[in-house]
Amino acid sequence: MDSLLKAGHPVDAVNASDGMTPLHLAMAQFGYWALECMTFLMNFDADVNALDGRGWTPLHYAVDGAIKDEDELRMRAVQKLTRSPASDFSIETPEGKTALQMARDAQRQDLIDCFTLT
Repeated sequence: MDSLLKAGHPVDAVNASDGMTPLHLAMAQFGYWALECMTFLMNFDADVNALDGRGWTPLHYAVDGAIKDEDELRMRAVQKLTRSPASDFSIETPEGKTALQMARDAQRQDLIDCFTLT
């Protein structure tokens, strides 16, 4: 990935089939590599507020994944995204849900704290 970005390929290249950027994919298809990939992409100024074809941001995917799988790495991903000065917490899904509202609906205080303690 490093060589592609250094060669001028866009960090926010969009997948034609689902509108996802590499940062969306890292958060949606979370694996042991996701945090490292996310950090790398953010260091290249990946758009943390990009909307995919579903109308979700990478933060929506990170929160959704943390709700479904209470994993420390997923929590760290949410923390990193919420601490980014560029993150816009007001972005809603087409269903009208912000990432914070998703955390509230799931009654996950640990996730809610990521938004309020930044």
